[in-house]
Amino acid sequence: MDRQHWRRLRASGVALLLLTALTLGNAHAQFTRAVMLQTDDSQTGGGGLTVWDAVDAAIGLTGLWGSIEPYLDTDPVWTVRPADGTVFLVWSKQNGSFLEIVCAYRPAGGTWSGVAKIESTPTSTYDNVTPSIVTDAQGHLHVAWTRLTPGGGVILHSVRVGGPWSPAQVISNGQSSHWPEMQFVDGRTFVRYRTATHLITV
Repeated sequence: MDRQHWRRLRASGVALLLLTALTLGNAHAQFTRAVMLQTDDSQTGGGGLTVWDAVDAAIGLTGLWGSIEPYLDTDPVWTVRPADGTVFLVWSKQNGSFLEIVCAYRPAGGTWSGVAKIESTPTSTYDNVTPSIVTDAQGHLHVAWTRLTPGGGVILHSVRVGGPWSPAQVISNGQSSHWPEMQFVDGRTFVRYRTATHLITV
C-alpha cells in the first residue's frame, strides 16, 4: 500500500480489519492481522495500535527501554492525564509463556515508573493483546483489551482509581470479539469492539 492510499484511508476514517485463521495450536498465532483503526487522538495521544519507534518519538521512553522487549512486546498505546500531565503507557508484554497487559507511567517532568501488570494475578494463560486506554473526567484510567481463546476472543475491561487496577471483567457479548477501542465522550466511557459481523458499543 502506497503512502497516498494510506492517507486517503485515514482521512476518510475507514477502518480496515484483516483476520486470518491459521492452523497452528497457539491462539495468538491463529490471530494474524493487519489493521488501520480510526482513533481519537485526544484520547489515545495519537497512539492507536502502533510501533515502538513511533511511541518513543511521541512520548520518549528513555529509562523504560530496559523493561521493553521490542521484538516480543506488542501493541503499545498511551494517553496523557490532562489534570497533571502524567503519561500512561499500556502494552502487551511477553512473560515467557504468554502475553499479558502491563502499564507504566511518567509524571510530567519525572521519570518512568516500573512496569505493573494490570491483572496482578492473571486468571488465564491465554494471550492478551490489542489494548486501548482512556482517561475519564475524574482522571481514572480505563483499559480494554482482547483475550485470545480457543473459541476466538473476549473483551476485558479494568479501571484504575488512584491505586491498583480493578479485577478484569468480561464485557463482550459471548460472540468471538476483538479490537476494543475506548473513548470518553460527554462524561461517559465507551468501548467499541468487533465481532465477525458487527461493531458493538458498550
